[in-house]
Amino acid sequence: MISASGLINKTPVAMLGACLVMLFGAVADHTLLIPVDLNVVFMLMGVMIIGDILADTGVFEWFAIASAKKMHGNGMLTVTALMVIAAVSSALLSTPVTLVYLIPVTILLAQILDLPVKPVLAMQAYFAGLGGSLTLVGSPVNFMTGLFFNISFLEVLREMILPVTFIGSVWLILIWIFKGRSLVVSTGNREHIMKSLPEKAITDRKTLKRALIPVSVTLIVLIFGTSWFGRGLEGVILLFGALVTGFLCRFKITPLLHKVNWSVIMFYGSVCILVGGLEAGTLLPGVGEYIFKYSGGDFKWLPLAVLCGTALLAVFVENIALTVLMLPLIQLIAVRFQVTDIRPVLWALMLGIMLGGSISLYGSAANFALARLAKRNKYKISGTKFCAGGFPLAFIGLMIAAAWLYLKYIDK
Repeated sequence: MISASGLINKTPVAMLGACLVMLFGAVADHTLLIPVDLNVVFMLMGVMIIGDILADTGVFEWFAIASAKKMHGNGMLTVTALMVIAAVSSALLSTPVTLVYLIPVTILLAQILDLPVKPVLAMQAYFAGLGGSLTLVGSPVNFMTGLFFNISFLEVLREMILPVTFIGSVWLILIWIFKGRSLVVSTGNREHIMKSLPEKAITDRKTLKRALIPVSVTLIVLIFGTSWFGRGLEGVILLFGALVTGFLCRFKITPLLHKVNWSVIMFYGSVCILVGGLEAGTLLPGVGEYIFKYSGGDFKWLPLAVLCGTALLAVFVENIALTVLMLPLIQLIAVRFQVTDIRPVLWALMLGIMLGGSISLYGSAANFALARLAKRNKYKISGTKFCAGGFPLAFIGLMIAAAWLYLKYIDK
């Protein structure tokens, strides 16, 4: 709770907890690292490396400025374009990576157009999280869930595209209705954008040209590669593609590895060990038995319970930690309920954590990055105001997600 509030760095807290689990023998030595999925580690590394290589070329800045110019500096249309760019980029490169590189250029555009910077940044975070839930690699929640239960890129995309698109469309309509007046741009500021040269934002054309082919091939293999290599190798594919991209762009191995946020990797590994300790004990099996007992053994309504329950927990618990905790619990529940198709619960998990995380500024690594980068640029985003903006969107999103789950999986 304290770590999730941002008062204490979450990584040392998780590492300290993992060390205590090891020291007091809650997990046997030979099973200590079994809960740590190297495929997830490889996927995190691959996404970070590819995102950083592309960001260094200025391609994110080019997208944002070109979009604003294409919209003729219209405030509402420019903000809509930024939301769409954030969502699509998150689906392909993950939410944290996208926000880290889009936030600075979003601040710049908002300043030029004289738009309210903090609300625009918050909206971008909401849509980045939503877009990230669309694909296997879009968020840590999705690829941990996908790898744990052996779900392919196309399966996640096929199932999530309808609820995510519908939620995003409703969110945009609400923003147009309630925020439209604050996004009006003066004629003078629109002229500033129209005089801009987006191509000047590309700072390293050579690297961009070298990176486009391997990155595109990596994405194609990631989407269709399960039929060639089998499932469960998505992390290896991403890391291999990232390393090939780095070598083709003439990066040496040390600078390439510096592009990895090792704090996130260590946090993930530490949380896995902590949850492994809980799983080895009686807590998680006890919770699974409790759920089975008080549900009367009826699995039918479990997806809705997981959707609402994880959304509530995601407000207070960091999304990676919550996902690592929920996955073995869902597996235990599936065994206890004797369920053959657990996927409706997994879609509920992905949507619930994403929507709940959009309420709290410290509910996800992406939101925390938003707060940190905004503060660095002298825009302190209040957790209360972020929650006030995210809560109605999350509530409406939950209603839509619940209706989708009910109509597709429950009311058959």
